[in-house]
Amino acid sequence: MKYIFGYLAALCILALIIAQAILIPSFFTPFFSWQYQLPRTAFNGQNTLQVLDIEKAELMRVNDHLLDYMRGRAPNHDLQIEAFLEGRYQPFFGEREILHMVDVRILYTNGFLLRNLAFFALIFFILGLALVKAPVLTVLCKCTREVLAGFLILLLILAGLIALDFPTAFRWFHYIFFDNDYWLLHPGADRLLSMVPHRFFIDISLFVGGLLLLFSGTVVAVATLHLRRANRRNTPISARFR
Repeated sequence: MKYIFGYLAALCILALIIAQAILIPSFFTPFFSWQYQLPRTAFNGQNTLQVLDIEKAELMRVNDHLLDYMRGRAPNHDLQIEAFLEGRYQPFFGEREILHMVDVRILYTNGFLLRNLAFFALIFFILGLALVKAPVLTVLCKCTREVLAGFLILLLILAGLIALDFPTAFRWFHYIFFDNDYWLLHPGADRLLSMVPHRFFIDISLFVGGLLLLFSGTVVAVATLHLRRANRRNTPISARFR
């Protein structure tokens, strides 16, 4: 029974790691600020500010509104925002972009929900370990190390496949998570594509992948250290010097 609770708790830890690795870059404002200033080959070497003919402060205002919207801090469909660009105030997003962001918002809402449920479920399974009088930390470390080690192997395989053909992986991601074609926006017409062009998604994928490796690797290392110390404490002194 203790290992059932242990592996379920480990899966909750994995869910927390995946959720946070995605959510942190998605709402890290300095990352967006940096991206908007990068020259893009798709824009003939221009950056997003130059392509949109907009001041950085104005674009960051739009960016902050968009991130608040995706967090659920703005009313649904509240992307009818005007910005000063191309020398005049005008609506920033078109209808198709707004419809797509409604779907994106739902994904992030589910992501926050998954993270919160995983956290409370983790507490429940840890309490379950305590109730069956198991060595909570040792069982949790053993199960979590095994689950995350397997996950890291799968992650490296997936990263290799994505690196071979990122555009195809990008399309399949949208086919899986969206049931419409609103994500098929038009270059030059839809400003959202200028904000987050193809290279942006490569960079944020690397950011997410790096966090997954960092978080998972750290937990595996800590779990391994604890198990080694626990094993050393349980090993008779005479046996250590054989």
